[in-house]
Amino acid sequence: MYSTQGKVSPKIFWGPGIPIRYVFQTFVLEIVLEIVCFDDEINNDDDGDDETNENNQSQVKAIIDHPLMRTVYAIHYDPIKHRLYAVSGRLRQSRAMGFTFSVHPESFGQLITTWEPNDKFGDPHDLALSVNGRSLYVGEIRPNRIDSFNVLN
Repeated sequence: MYSTQGKVSPKIFWGPGIPIRYVFQTFVLEIVLEIVCFDDEINNDDDGDDETNENNQSQVKAIIDHPLMRTVYAIHYDPIKHRLYAVSGRLRQSRAMGFTFSVHPESFGQLITTWEPNDKFGDPHDLALSVNGRSLYVGEIRPNRIDSFNVLN
């Protein structure tokens, strides 16, 4: 992802009144949650870059992290169930996986479950939640396919 200055940035920062300055390729992020920061484990960068200090963007409100989660390719926030869905890619011996986290204030960041197709993910690239919130779709680029998952209540 790139900053408004064209520099590569491994994180997303935002907070109340702070516009999003970093965007995944074709990924559109809903600005409802206002509390997410994903870390770039490939580059082991866990602190803010100097361009993120504008408007106190480096003051992260919260971080959702998990030892099994590698490079995060897509996220989707469900404001009705207070959940954040994420899909991460493969890295060396680690396989690609899907994650469901709670973003309810009383259990924020708690891992609810992990998920993957029976024949494992190849290279997941994006995800979307159905309008009724019952199905989660993951687009992959190798193999070229869309995986569909039932969402737990």
